Amino acid sequence: IEQTLAQQPYLNGQTFGVADAYFFTVLGWSKYFNIDLARWPGISAFVERTAARPAVAEALAFEAQAKKA
Repeated sequence: IEQTLAQQPYLNGQTFGVADAYFFTVLGWSKYFNIDLARWPGISAFVERTAARPAVAEALAFEAQAKKA
């Protein structure tokens, strides 16, 4: 996956898809297992790119707000 994401923005190429959404979610769990994604620059860039998508950013903000409540 690292090699793929080092060459293209999403798992299936230029278009964000369901697999990307699920992969982003699974990668979010890495913090609970102390896995530093910085070891994989392609995957790290994917996480940043995906988190910056407007709908994803909105969902993450909602989730953060819900945790505070």
